[in-house]
Amino acid sequence: MKIIKRDPNRDTNGPSPQGAQLEVLLQSWRVQGMGKGRSIVELSRRYVVSLGEAKRAVHFSETWADVRERDEKFHEELEKALPQVLAELEAEHKST
Repeated sequence: MKIIKRDPNRDTNGPSPQGAQLEVLLQSWRVQGMGKGRSIVELSRRYVVSLGEAKRAVHFSETWADVRERDEKFHEELEKALPQVLAELEAEHKST
């Protein structure tokens, strides 16, 4: 699969890197100390990939499989807590 560099003059995104080449890229970044979140941002920034595509590619990669379950639990907990946090912030804002 060919990795396509982002064209700054182009408004639309093309296909995201996949397969073995994506794994090599992600493994290289991880070995160099780049975290999962930064890998998502860099994949989106450096290549023709939306943030959503980059997040899916990194999250479901073999490179990051060891933390997938942990991250999915975190997102579930965040989704549960978000309405309460927003309500508290709104109440606090109204009282000021």
